[in-house]
Amino acid sequence: AADVRFSFGQILLVDCRPEAYRAVSTIPGSVTPDQVNDEMLETTHMETSIVVFCDIGDVSKQYLHHQHQRSSSKLLLRWQMARLMTMGMAGWCHDGGMLADSSGKMTLKLGTSSIFDDKEIFPVGYEIQRIKADFLAMLTVRASL
Repeated sequence: AADVRFSFGQILLVDCRPEAYRAVSTIPGSVTPDQVNDEMLETTHMETSIVVFCDIGDVSKQYLHHQHQRSSSKLLLRWQMARLMTMGMAGWCHDGGMLADSSGKMTLKLGTSSIFDDKEIFPVGYEIQRIKADFLAMLTVRASL
């Protein structure tokens, strides 16, 4: 399992955005919802915090709710302790967080939906790439939850 080491411990970051967005960039070390399964969580240290994120929080909130509903009693506590990243990728970028492209190279490119006004949501300096068919992609992610 990919995890990111911060000064306060281990964190498992789960990027709930559609694949087309993740293809542009993601938070280094994050995993996709498809990579998170019961076996992975059972072998991940209990002190590892699970943090889920998307663009601003809507999709990740639905993902977390779904995990609460489907989890076995053995893993329910892990999901109940999981957290949403405040303001998702927008918040990460405002805090100066690094992004990595699909090859792992650091980038300021960010794939997102056209429903957001990047001047109001994302800080100056990030190259916003609008993803076509973004609503279809978001519906696909939501339907898979």
